[in-house]
Amino acid sequence: QRTTSAHREIIPDFKERILQAAVLIEPEGSQLINFRDDISSDNKRSNWKVSLEYLLYRFDNSRLNAEVKSYIKGGERLDEENDDHQEMVGEWLEESDDINMTKLVNDIRQNGQTDVAICTCDGFLINGNRRRKALEILYNSTSEEKYNFMKVVVLPSGDNDAFGPGEQPSLIEIQQIEYSCQVQATGKSEYSGINTALLYKKNIDMEYSLEAQLRNDPQYHHLDTRAFNKTLKDKTNDYLLPLKEVDTYLTYFKRDEQYTSVSQGGDKDEGRWQAFKDWSSFNRI
Repeated sequence: QRTTSAHREIIPDFKERILQAAVLIEPEGSQLINFRDDISSDNKRSNWKVSLEYLLYRFDNSRLNAEVKSYIKGGERLDEENDDHQEMVGEWLEESDDINMTKLVNDIRQNGQTDVAICTCDGFLINGNRRRKALEILYNSTSEEKYNFMKVVVLPSGDNDAFGPGEQPSLIEIQQIEYSCQVQATGKSEYSGINTALLYKKNIDMEYSLEAQLRNDPQYHHLDTRAFNKTLKDKTNDYLLPLKEVDTYLTYFKRDEQYTSVSQGGDKDEGRWQAFKDWSSFNRI
């Protein structure tokens, strides 16, 4: 059930192998992440070194909303526990923004992994999917063992184990972490317009309103009422209303949720997404 209180189901076997394989990076408690009251209470979480084979792509990752929905709507099934499907999603990450992926690979080759990723206790990445793929590319091309590991903060499991006390995160908390790490971030590969729209809509469907999403965004939470309401209106006009037109268009041609036929992400051409924005604006006026 996709609500604000529902929890993501943990895979016990995957959790156990992470517990066994993770190596604590000193000094302990060195990473502050935007999770619950960690920032306000200055609760720094431990960094762990985990082998890439135990860190998996989360198919609910909003960066790949369009690709995942289009694939499933084509009659195929995606299984997060399937190695072939994991490899395929990794290829989607590489292909969706190949220019910035090349930049990231070169940066990690030069400087190593500078930003710590975040994952669930059973190894599914919330933030750091592209870094995992970049490390995999480097490891496959060089066989250097240093590229076969990733630095991560592991969220609690609810069992008060090595990853710390606390209840396992709810689905909406996972979405909030992803939003704070990706949508608010600068200097990273941005979500395509349609994937940003799908992210907003997915959160709204989980009872996390657009207003609440923006209130939790440091870029907007300090705005006065007039400025905030303008931002709320602009986001609605730029993302939610064009997405409604996209859905109408795809339904008309019996291609519901096949969003990749409308837009691609990254530095690639946004396809017809801009056309839907223009059409939505024209209708509104």
